[in-house]
Amino acid sequence: AFLLEKEQVKILQDIDSTQKKENIQNKENSVEDSACAIVDENGTLDTTLKKIKGRGNTNWKETDKKPFNLTFYDKTNIGGVTDKKFSFVSNAKDSTLVRNSIMYDLAFNVGSPYAPDQSFVDFYVNGVYRGSYIACQKIDLGKNSVVSLKDNSDDMDTGFNFLVEVDVWNYKSDVYFVSDKGYHVVLKTPDLDDYIETDPSMKAKYDYIQNTYQKLEDALYEGTLEDIEKICDLESLASQYLLQEFGKNCDGGYTSTFFTYNAEEEKFYAAPLWDCDSDLGAVDCVRDGCSTSTIDHTGWITRIAEYENTVNPYGQAFHVAGKTSDGKTFEEICTKMWQDKFMPMIDILLGNSEPSGRLQSIDEYTSSIEKSSYNNYVMWDFMWLCAQKNKSLNQKYTKDLAGEIQYLKDWTKERAKWMSYMYGTSTESEERTVYFTTDLKWHNLHLYAWNDTFVPVKWPGEKVETYITDENGNKIYE
Repeated sequence: AFLLEKEQVKILQDIDSTQKKENIQNKENSVEDSACAIVDENGTLDTTLKKIKGRGNTNWKETDKKPFNLTFYDKTNIGGVTDKKFSFVSNAKDSTLVRNSIMYDLAFNVGSPYAPDQSFVDFYVNGVYRGSYIACQKIDLGKNSVVSLKDNSDDMDTGFNFLVEVDVWNYKSDVYFVSDKGYHVVLKTPDLDDYIETDPSMKAKYDYIQNTYQKLEDALYEGTLEDIEKICDLESLASQYLLQEFGKNCDGGYTSTFFTYNAEEEKFYAAPLWDCDSDLGAVDCVRDGCSTSTIDHTGWITRIAEYENTVNPYGQAFHVAGKTSDGKTFEEICTKMWQDKFMPMIDILLGNSEPSGRLQSIDEYTSSIEKSSYNNYVMWDFMWLCAQKNKSLNQKYTKDLAGEIQYLKDWTKERAKWMSYMYGTSTESEERTVYFTTDLKWHNLHLYAWNDTFVPVKWPGEKVETYITDENGNKIYE
């Protein structure tokens, strides 16, 4: 079930019989035709839930606050979000409960395709409060789904729209194939859960998806930027990359890495964004090829993170030769997008600009669920306090929700500042802090200053030697 106290929806769900109550705790099972009430400030909607089933991977295995997928018979409105299929995301690993909402709304505002909409809900099962969740559009393809392309695969074996997920870890229970680069690619839509290789139509659909995706991978890893542009929408790839990089998502390019294929356009879109509870300084891990942790507000991750010595699909475009058909590098596309689209939205997040579109300030997100958050942490303990893992911010935080929210605000501000420096877009002062990183695997670092000016250098880490040379390269100052 679900409820709102002014801003909050309440979902009240009744599951009959002991067997069904046990089934809901088993991810492989589902419960069908259960009574459900959606309560908000406008009243109560009594309805029937077609199916509820456990979802997720690490959150299902590692947390007691379980996530679920809910399917209704008809399109249903929950807190302003309308769909037939919802993912009830538990946010168990995010102490603030708002990171997913922030990132999905940011994706929508910067124009990343198919950004899922969501609303905060209080979730009850058989009268028992289960916590503060978000009711989020389930990642699915269909005319009335978050990926609003028609699932036109029923009457054709090739030439249809489809949705795939690159997932290097959590693929074994799904229908998938292994790409030439060794990535496991899960077939999400159309639904081939009952895939039988001896079924000619299913085999044809499977082969079509595999062969079409392989063309994308070949362009990414063996082609030029112009080759990538022919098969993948570069604006969507740039926005997806920047979302993953800004949030420093530990899973970005490894799992929940979605590509949508538009058959009419014969192009992939790097979308939708998904699974952002580990973003914005929430977890502490180091991915292969990276020299900084995901909890550090500095350093690249998605640009260079590797799987078995191969850069992930979302970052690979930085590592190819050539330019687009209109003469741009991928770096230039991302720089302009950061300046024009991301920086104004980050001002909204930090409370420096008025809300716009779906995006609000961090303070507005957290204050809108203040009561719900309190109740959630009466029911559940913090899984961990993100701020206590802080390595890069020169600040101590209280071990409570207020401290976690302040840490989220500080980390977001400093991460945005670092990325603006790296993209040459900071206007804070004439003095620039220049960050060099061994992420790019340079063996020697050199700072060159031309003309008759000298750029002040601050080195917040290892020792640096600077010197000036004459026009012939002879050292004249050290």
